[in-house]
Amino acid sequence: EVEKRLHAAGFHVGIDDSSNTLKKKVREGQLAQYNYILVVGDKERSNGSVAVRNRNNEQEGEKLVEDVIVEFQELTDTFQ
Repeated sequence: EVEKRLHAAGFHVGIDDSSNTLKKKVREGQLAQYNYILVVGDKERSNGSVAVRNRNNEQEGEKLVEDVIVEFQELTDTFQ
């Protein structure tokens, strides 16, 4: 569902649904140089939120999907 919503808002989304550990998945996302890594577990799924990590591996905390989309749109609009 998160993938569909972000994709519908015009953002590129990749999903790692492998059997790797969360730590390994995050590390692979960093090596692939994704700007943001969004983690969705049971807690986030039930809250309609995602745990956000940025490219510098700083945890930005749990955010609602709608708020993440707005934030990404603002970043896109102000990118120069």
